[in-house]
Amino acid sequence: MREALSYSFLCEVSPTAFSVGAIVFLPRSATVPLFDVLSSVFAPVDREGLILSHGYSRQIEGNTHAEANAIHNLLSYLANLPDDTLVNVKKTVGLAPDASHEDVGKSIFSKSWIYTTLEPCSKRTSGLRDCTAEIIHWGLKRVYMVSRTCGTAINHKCADTFEYTEPLQGVREPPDYVQCEGLRLLRDAGVEVVSVQGMEEECLAAARRGL
Repeated sequence: MREALSYSFLCEVSPTAFSVGAIVFLPRSATVPLFDVLSSVFAPVDREGLILSHGYSRQIEGNTHAEANAIHNLLSYLANLPDDTLVNVKKTVGLAPDASHEDVGKSIFSKSWIYTTLEPCSKRTSGLRDCTAEIIHWGLKRVYMVSRTCGTAINHKCADTFEYTEPLQGVREPPDYVQCEGLRLLRDAGVEVVSVQGMEEECLAAARRGL
C-alpha cells in the first residue's frame, strides 16, 4: 500500500479531482509457474509477489483514474512483451498461441490483486467507464483498501457502512463529486475487498491535495 500511496504524489493536482495511486500485484501464491515466467520481466517484492503495473490519477490523458490506468498500463505492457516471453505466458495460463493480449491480460488479472489509496469510483461524470466496472470487467480477484477500525466485535456493524458485518472498512471516496458505491458493487460482484489498517489519514490527505 505504501507503494500505491507513493504514486498518488505523482498526480498533477487538480482543484476538481482526487489524487489516487494504485498498483496491480501478482502474489507468488497465486500460481508459481506464472510467477516464474513473469519474474523475468517484472520486479519481485520480497519474493512474495510481483508489481505488474502502477497507475495514478490523470497519468493518462483524459481525466483518467488510478485503478483504470494501472489496468491499462499492464495491458499496454503485455502488448509489447518479447515474443518468446508472451508465448511462455500464454502456454502457462493455458491460452492458444493466437490468443489476444486482452485474453492474456484477463488470465493474469484473474490471479492478481489491486491496491488502491481510495475506494474505486462507481460513477464518472466524464462518461468514462468507472474504476469499479473496470476491476469487475477484467476479473481482478481482490482489492486492497486502507481501513479504519469501526468496532471490535467480528459481527459489529459500522454506522457509516451499508450492511456489511466486517469491523473494518476501506477509505471511502468522499462525496465531493458523486455518491460512490464502489465497495458495495465490488462485493456484490464477488470481488474480495481486504482492509489495510493504519494509513487512512495519509491516503485522504494525499487524495485531497490541491482541493
